[in-house]
Amino acid sequence: MSAQKLRVESAQLPKGKATDHPVRLSNRRIQHNAKTGTSFAAAVTAPGNLLGTIDAAWSSDRLDIRRVSLRDVQSDAALSLRLTPRSVSVGFKGNLTKATLETLMDHDVLVGSLRGDFRSDINHEQPLRSTREGHLEARDVTVALNATRSVTVRTLTLDGVRNRLQGNAALDAPDGSHLQVRGSVAPTAQGLAADLDVTAHRLSWEAMSPWVAPRVRREAVASF
Repeated sequence: MSAQKLRVESAQLPKGKATDHPVRLSNRRIQHNAKTGTSFAAAVTAPGNLLGTIDAAWSSDRLDIRRVSLRDVQSDAALSLRLTPRSVSVGFKGNLTKATLETLMDHDVLVGSLRGDFRSDINHEQPLRSTREGHLEARDVTVALNATRSVTVRTLTLDGVRNRLQGNAALDAPDGSHLQVRGSVAPTAQGLAADLDVTAHRLSWEAMSPWVAPRVRREAVASF
């Protein structure tokens, strides 16, 4: 089985993503069970000597991407993602570059590279049971805030130990300002507690206020 001009639409993506190169799927296995849902696995071959695998399952209330692996001369990485109504789990191991992703699809997300060995398990109902483990480094990654605004992460390092996440990042904000953010995030019984230091060469409150919670917005305006 091969595919070309394959387009992927998702409500979480600002626009559809499409493959511009032929992608071949072999060793395909698909199963469906009325109780447990559908599963799919295959080996992937693409131009540029790109080899990979995909192993995923889904049902009405969960998505479980057990493993997606990609390997070529520039990258060797494995990713996982599990979404349920109560939790989110994401994992990454290896090194992934822009050139490797462009073999599969047009994108403007990863301009530089991503490397490390990191896993995060977030429990929405019991935040204290959430865990973050490992080390992750990123360079030139674009994070969409909505369909028209995005933040560019120039450099990022994350270190997770049990349920605490320590980080240091340099960002380009939507208003054009440059930010340096360092600190930690940890779960509490009430949710997430963040202890962050933010340095900026300039800040535009008019540009920032739409992204700030109403209560924080009122307190910030009162303090000026």
